[in-house]
Amino acid sequence: MICYKFDEFVFDVQSYQLTYRNKPLAVRPKALILLVFLISNRERVVSKSEIYRDVWGNPHERDHVLFQLVSELRKPPFSKTFIRTLPNQGYQWVVKTQQVKRPLFSRSVATVSLVLGLSLLGALLYKPSQSAPNTIQMPAQTALSKGVLALNSGDTDHAIEMFKFALAENPDSVEASLFLVEGLMKQDKAEESSRYLEKLLRKPNLGEYSRMSASSLMSQVMESQGRLDAALRYAQRAQSAEVVAQCSVEAVDERVQGLTMQLSKVTDTPVTAKTSVRASNAPKVDEEIPESKLDPCSALEPEPVKTSYCAPDTDAAYYVGVGVGSRTPLYS
Repeated sequence: MICYKFDEFVFDVQSYQLTYRNKPLAVRPKALILLVFLISNRERVVSKSEIYRDVWGNPHERDHVLFQLVSELRKPPFSKTFIRTLPNQGYQWVVKTQQVKRPLFSRSVATVSLVLGLSLLGALLYKPSQSAPNTIQMPAQTALSKGVLALNSGDTDHAIEMFKFALAENPDSVEASLFLVEGLMKQDKAEESSRYLEKLLRKPNLGEYSRMSASSLMSQVMESQGRLDAALRYAQRAQSAEVVAQCSVEAVDERVQGLTMQLSKVTDTPVTAKTSVRASNAPKVDEEIPESKLDPCSALEPEPVKTSYCAPDTDAAYYVGVGVGSRTPLYS
């Protein structure tokens, strides 16, 4: 029975039971899957693409999902120092960890494990119903979880319905907004997508991860409408937000460069991708970022990089399906 002990935590890999000071700790199953992968590969740095491929089986997973999960594993009672971020390379589990024998849990802990396992198994067996779902009494987070599963299975109509219900119940749900937009984009509903994104980007306390994700999605929407100038502006905004949040800009940089090349071909005028991080005529949905903060990752130090930590936009955790001991993707 594989168990890992680090700091004051014990993690039973077989049952996906995490305890802190001998008490069960509620953590999203997908975060636990990421935790297993980081601990199992703690002797080296793992890249984002490797995590997407080996953990979730999808090389095109969403960056904001990974950022949220990493930030969850850095929030108390965890420590920010448990996971080291290497700019433009990936992550490494650096806290001292040892493999121990499986502890004899108390009856209460065993009961929690059984209930969690059954609930996760039920979510795994979920299949989108052809009949209209009964959402009258469905909690917002349950709808969000079902929407994620439906989106992963290709039932976009059902996913959109669940995400809209989740937003109706909880208008502040950033994840519901982002997933809803992705569902709408799969159906080529650019105008509706842009309305949700504009509303999201106007939120005064929107976190850096979410601002980057929303700006990147808006860039895709603008490009699908042939509005390359606007697409580039939003891509540049996503670029600046991601630098502040996680110092990982390869994907956004590629998008900025691609749009720049497209604009150059259309206008026959050279367009410089890095003349400014945000175009001067971009909509003012956030404040200008000081020049001193634009390149916090210029040097790679042997010690953990001291970048600013951005917590998730919400503390609410919702549970979506993974079988006990399984590596089945939760959502893509």
